[in-house]
Amino acid sequence: RWNGDIESQRRRELARAELAAGSPLAALRVLPSGRNAGPEDLVLRAQAYRNRAWHIFPGRGDTKAFEACQKEAERVLAAGPTADLVVRALSLRLECSTESGRLDDAFESWRMLEAARWMDSRRDWLGRRLGVALARRGGAEEQVLELARSMPAQRRCLQYWTGVATPDGVQKLQHLAAADMADLYAVWSRRALYQPPPDAIELAQPIASTQPPPSVQRLIENGTPSEAVRQWRRVRRLRGALPEESVSGAALAAEQGFTIDAIRWLRAGFPELGTIDMARAPSNATRAYLPLQWSEAMIAAAREFGLDPWLIAAVARQESTFSAHAVSPRGARGVLQLLPSTARSHAAALGLGSTPDLHDPELNIRLGARELGRLLRRFGSVEPALAAYNAGETRVRGWWKRWPDPHTFAEEIPVPETYNYVRRVVYLSEAYRLVHHAAWRTP
Repeated sequence: RWNGDIESQRRRELARAELAAGSPLAALRVLPSGRNAGPEDLVLRAQAYRNRAWHIFPGRGDTKAFEACQKEAERVLAAGPTADLVVRALSLRLECSTESGRLDDAFESWRMLEAARWMDSRRDWLGRRLGVALARRGGAEEQVLELARSMPAQRRCLQYWTGVATPDGVQKLQHLAAADMADLYAVWSRRALYQPPPDAIELAQPIASTQPPPSVQRLIENGTPSEAVRQWRRVRRLRGALPEESVSGAALAAEQGFTIDAIRWLRAGFPELGTIDMARAPSNATRAYLPLQWSEAMIAAAREFGLDPWLIAAVARQESTFSAHAVSPRGARGVLQLLPSTARSHAAALGLGSTPDLHDPELNIRLGARELGRLLRRFGSVEPALAAYNAGETRVRGWWKRWPDPHTFAEEIPVPETYNYVRRVVYLSEAYRLVHHAAWRTP
């Protein structure tokens, strides 16, 4: 046992270790409570209750844990702590008040954080969840507008939820639906307005592709293209990216398996890529950003398992950028990043044996499409099916049970990676449908 300040410090260190290990209840057990708790103890207690709430979310007791987090955060603020602890307490109060439905308290915390020029990696995530909750509650258009102005990347999201929640929201939905390259909110808005999607899109004129820098060209001519990519990477780091070389640089990088470099170089040259304004980028840059291989295998698998082939293409682009030899840290393999256990199950059902070669792209596409089709039948909507493909069916079943509406479900996904994955694949699916429309035409 330790005494005085040393004991308090050791208890906090132990609590932080328990939180890092994913044991919020253990953290609460070592921290003092009541009058014995100082401001930093209270912040750690609030974090522990927040972590506990998300651990059991969505489930019995999550609201109670969020409310306990808010209570501890408010005790911190009442104690008059340092500026750093004030910001930490306010961010916890913002998050937990939003999740427990105390939206006025959450918005008050948001304003105080903005006044303190709060900069945090989770700022937009927390602000978006608050804005969506306010839009759904109704009667808070000015508050939602204020949030949208301070978070440009979330404007379309908040515009959609305000549009569907208010009687005069048709104009907002029409604005969203008019996007050239539809994102998730354009897709949803078109459905709400009963607007059919366009069959094709007119792309901008291609840009002339330039020669690589001399030092890069020499390496290519010497038969060392991989080293040429690395040299080009160094050149770009020193003098910046030139749009006119983005397409040729990306092509070289992709040929050598540097797919992440290829995408980054294209985005650096043409920021419109990957956005609703992608049609304004040169057509050869857009097509390089949306590579397509094995389209016949995708069409065949789509027919076999009741899918759109462009959805399969979108998953392939997001999962592996069409790399047949990709392997994830979790052991997922191939074009559609299948786990061997999942692949074995589908291969056996199709009479293809128990050891499928997941680096065979056509086989991988067929097995992955079967898994996508199974998830789509299981949930009945694209959004939860994609979430399950990314996060696993078990987790998604709990979310879907709580939010059985696909739009609400997609917005409430509590895991940022999966939340972004669903949006990204829906966007890419529409992009592949439009940009590669000729590839999907079959006799």
